Amino acid sequence: MFAVTDSSGTPYMVVDEKAKIIAYFFTSAVEAERIIANGKESARKEWGDGKSKDKDMDPREIWRSATVSTLPLSSVLSLSLQGRTKSGIYFKLAPTEADLQDALNYTSIKGGLPDGKVPLFFSDALTVPLDFYDLREGGWKRKDNGDEAVENCKPIFFSRKELEEAWGKYGSGDLNVEVTELTGAVKEIVNGKDPELGRLCIVPYKGSKEREKRVRAKGINYKMGERILIL
Repeated sequence: MFAVTDSSGTPYMVVDEKAKIIAYFFTSAVEAERIIANGKESARKEWGDGKSKDKDMDPREIWRSATVSTLPLSSVLSLSLQGRTKSGIYFKLAPTEADLQDALNYTSIKGGLPDGKVPLFFSDALTVPLDFYDLREGGWKRKDNGDEAVENCKPIFFSRKELEEAWGKYGSGDLNVEVTELTGAVKEIVNGKDPELGRLCIVPYKGSKEREKRVRAKGINYKMGERILIL
C-alpha cells in the first residue's frame, strides 16, 4: 500500500468537513502520485508562480517535497481498523477512482462503498499459480523449479482489468465478475473456517512490488505521530 509523505516520511493528512483528521493509504502508487500532482496544481493556481513571501503558509512549499512512501498491507489494515486513534487521526484506505466506478457497476454494492472501503474483483471459477504475480511480472517465464509442482490459488484483484487479463490467460468461457471488499475479505481469510478460504490470494497491482523496492531504497519510512495538515 502507498501513502503521500514528505521526503522525511511525515504523512500528509486532510481535514474533512466534520473536522476529522484523515490519513489515506492508496492501493496504487499511481493514485498517490495523482493526489500529489493535484495538490501541486491547486497550490500553483491559488498562489501563482511568484516567489514565496511566507514559506510556512505557502501551499506550494508544502507540496514541493511530497513523495510516495509505502507500508505493508497488514500494517495499513491494522491502522484502518482502529477507527479514531488516541491522537485523533482516522486512517483510511482509498481505491482508485476507476476501480471504485467499476465496483459500482455491480448490483451487490449499488448503494455505494463507504469512505475507506476498497473493492476487490474476483471470479469463483478462476484459479492461477501461487506465484502468479511474479510470473506475470516476469513475462510469464518461470525459473526452472525442477519437478516441483506449483500450487494454485484463487486470486482477488484490486483492478477489474487485471482480473480480466488473468481470465484471458487461465480462464475459459465467459467471465463472471464478482466484487467483495478488502477488509471483509482479509477477515474471512484470517478467521474463516472454510478450507477454501486458505486458497485465496490478494494480487497487488502490476508493478507494485518493484515500486515498493524503489521507495524503500530511498530510505523513506512512514512516521507515526507526525503529520502535515492539508486544510
